[in-house]
Amino acid sequence: MRKRSLVNTLIRVAILAIVMIFLVRSRNTLFRSVKVPTNTKPLVAGDAATGERFTWVPKYPDAQAENIRTVRSHELVSYGYRFHAKEDAAQALAFYETRLRAAGFTVVTKNDTGELHAENPDRTRALDVTVAKIETGAEVGVAAIER
Repeated sequence: MRKRSLVNTLIRVAILAIVMIFLVRSRNTLFRSVKVPTNTKPLVAGDAATGERFTWVPKYPDAQAENIRTVRSHELVSYGYRFHAKEDAAQALAFYETRLRAAGFTVVTKNDTGELHAENPDRTRALDVTVAKIETGAEVGVAAIER
């Protein structure tokens, strides 16, 4: 049983490492930062009264979102992006944990490999955050789901 859990953990760590390597490399080669005009409202900030989606996602200070993507299906909408934080990986993850708990979310999973999963009480919203240490801070990936 213990051997099986060790193998599962190693597989998860390997998959996470591959994804983070891809994100760090793609940041430098495939994707370029897109400057959002200052007269537009980002999806991760704003007033819920405007009808914007994902206003509940905490906006990291001074984050320049890259690789923004939205997927809509019959019953859910997902929104994701990534950014570079000047702070280290632990501080970036702590920011999201603190903000989500303050908003009433339950942090379901948080681990030392830089992953956090949180859900609101009625499970209609979920947020996944992954962070990876890089030389100049942390690479942060955010994925939000709304049912």
